[in-house]
Amino acid sequence: MDPELLIEKASERFRLEIPPSLDSINDMKQAGLLLGKCSSEFSYLANMAMTAKIRKRKVKREGGTRQDVEDALSREEIFATYADIMKLAYNSVSRMITVKQQINDELKFTDGR
Repeated sequence: MDPELLIEKASERFRLEIPPSLDSINDMKQAGLLLGKCSSEFSYLANMAMTAKIRKRKVKREGGTRQDVEDALSREEIFATYADIMKLAYNSVSRMITVKQQINDELKFTDGR
């Protein structure tokens, strides 16, 4: 796939809606689902990045044109970058959950005062 088309498709496919805050039980449920999605998408994208890296090396070994090599490198970078985005999203949501839990624990200790 052409790298420009790949990045267009990837931006559609791997779009995430991260809530600005976790205020309700429903928000926490959604955050849990988002963690699962980020985790599975990260695994898929990391695998695709490795596959793209192998294909890039194959193109180089087989004497592909400079453009073919650059396109292969672009594909590898696209998958690796989206994997990083998923990892960042996972870490962000995980941290939001941790902060929410800490706030709830603090409210328990102070009886909401």
